[in-house]
Amino acid sequence: MFALDQNVTMTGTVKDYQFKMPHVWFYMVVPTKDGGMEEWGFECHSPNLVARKGWTLNTLKPGDKVTVMMHPMKDGSKAGSVAYITLADGKVLWNAQSISQP
Repeated sequence: MFALDQNVTMTGTVKDYQFKMPHVWFYMVVPTKDGGMEEWGFECHSPNLVARKGWTLNTLKPGDKVTVMMHPMKDGSKAGSVAYITLADGKVLWNAQSISQP
């Protein structure tokens, strides 16, 4: 489902964060090249797994600016599997070990 051989970085504004089973999801509004905006969805592992990597119920809030390194959907839809995120303060939180840590 995800193109694990592709790494894409996006920066945007968090719209929604769902820290619940079976997988953590968050949604971001991302600027486009033509000056518009697109909504993207990002899937993470289960809450218990990402919590071991520092994620909490309050990691993301609507309005937060974050950068996501992700593996996009193979079908081109606006979603991806998170490798890691970088918060506005520079803190990096990992989801997957599908790429080497920076």
